[in-house]
Amino acid sequence: MYGHAITIDHKCLKAYINKGLILYELKLYQIAIEIFDNLISVDQQCIIAYYNKGNCLYQLQKYELAIHVVDEAIKLDPNCEDAYFIKGSHLFFFDIIGLCFDKIFMHQLAIENFSKTIELNSGRAEAHFQKGQSLYNLLKYQDAIYFCDQAIRLDSKHRNAYNTKGYHAHYKQDYHSRIQPSTGMLFSLLVNQFKQIPIILLHILIEVYYFNYDRPVLLLFEYICGCY
Repeated sequence: MYGHAITIDHKCLKAYINKGLILYELKLYQIAIEIFDNLISVDQQCIIAYYNKGNCLYQLQKYELAIHVVDEAIKLDPNCEDAYFIKGSHLFFFDIIGLCFDKIFMHQLAIENFSKTIELNSGRAEAHFQKGQSLYNLLKYQDAIYFCDQAIRLDSKHRNAYNTKGYHAHYKQDYHSRIQPSTGMLFSLLVNQFKQIPIILLHILIEVYYFNYDRPVLLLFEYICGCY
């Protein structure tokens, strides 16, 4: 039906959009991109075409290009909440799929985009939830729990928010009861004994230690001792 509408009237923008979205749901991402490109050729200000094209590119693992296309949507409309949310989601999953070398910076960028989404639409539960997820990955457990609560307040059936809130609360308690004193002692020991150690090595050691990988900690410690 939508293909017929496009054949009859190339300015039938709604038909382009609907067909592209259906193709996306069918996981026919490359064909959907062609539809969104056609839509952009008809109306270069059509923001929805840019960020949906970005979603398709992301699914095709063209991650940098996906971010670039979503940025084009934001340039066209700095108040487009959907574009900020999509960009934040892409940045968040860069860490999950192991594509980023600086996960702290990546999650900070994701948080900025989720925050902008919330600023534009404070009732968007998923934006609160996703912001909480990125905060969790930065070990900011109390803040992560707060944004899970916000998501639940806005959507009482948000099952993921309920589940993750309990998960975050567990790690918050575990972190404060077990990790902080130990990491403090470990930092003091290393800094006092090896004052020239690059700070990045200290952070790596602490992160590995946090997850209880005892053997990697010993190996890394031996490496540092050997270097200094």
